[in-house]
Amino acid sequence: MIEPRIHSHIEDCLPDRHRLAYRQVYCDEPFCTQLLHAQNNECMQTWLESGGGNFCWEHACKRVEPVLSERMALPSPGEPKGES
Repeated sequence: MIEPRIHSHIEDCLPDRHRLAYRQVYCDEPFCTQLLHAQNNECMQTWLESGGGNFCWEHACKRVEPVLSERMALPSPGEPKGES
């Protein structure tokens, strides 16, 4: 599998052969109770599947943003552009 993989509620179903296709999947972020995928092979929302876990879009973005900011030299939220 190429990862991370984004699954979308717009596509709705995972391929039948996917290991999570007929499993209930929740966000792996501690204390998050978001249902990502239902047992009837229905994506409940957009979510990220990775070797590090499955995450709702909110928590996936929170995990990825610091890495992208560092690699792309983006300013931190609230930091004026052009200053570092």
